[in-house]
Amino acid sequence: MNIVNTVMSRLYSEYYPEIKSSHPKICAFNERAAINASIKSAAADIIRRAMIRLDEKLKNAGLSAVMAGSR
Repeated sequence: MNIVNTVMSRLYSEYYPEIKSSHPKICAFNERAAINASIKSAAADIIRRAMIRLDEKLKNAGLSAVMAGSR
């Protein structure tokens, strides 16, 4: 299993057992999936941080608006 840090220093792990396959197409698919997963994870971290900051700003401004899905 490979463990990497995301852009927000969150640990992210994913397992691609066929990334070292002897079949080039299977290997390439797993390589793309691994790269895509790290990009998606980084995007999720950025959006999550933005939502937290926006929620804080809404509260500090005294507005009654809330983030949809926030607790």
